[in-house]
Amino acid sequence: MLESFRRRQLPGGGGCGAGQARLHFRPDCRRRSRTCRSRDRILQAERARDPGVFDASVHRMHEQVMTALAEMIAREDPGGHCGLCKGNCVKASLPRVGLRLSDVRGASLRRYLQTLDEIGVPGESSLGWLAQLPVLRTCSISR
Repeated sequence: MLESFRRRQLPGGGGCGAGQARLHFRPDCRRRSRTCRSRDRILQAERARDPGVFDASVHRMHEQVMTALAEMIAREDPGGHCGLCKGNCVKASLPRVGLRLSDVRGASLRRYLQTLDEIGVPGESSLGWLAQLPVLRTCSISR
């Protein structure tokens, strides 16, 4: 899940990074893309063994991890500053490196859903999981 978010920000992962962010992450892109393809093959094989058990396990992880990630990329943190950033939240500083929070949010969520599709999780399931995130029910995903 975390890798899907990070990968989307990298140029090799089709990321939305531009300017300084793109230059900073360029050396990491090719290696990350190879790692993700390898990971996807492993997860596809795991899912093929028992799709029901695999999907249930991914759903449990989704509920635990994605709520925190969704709060991180929400326009405003519903619970206040999440504490991940030392000092002030970095969201306001994203434009300095050529990023907009709305682009990061949309691209990250698209990459996450695409990864779930690639490993075989049915779209009806993954879209439902995403719709249940409390933060996303209160903010616009594309804005």
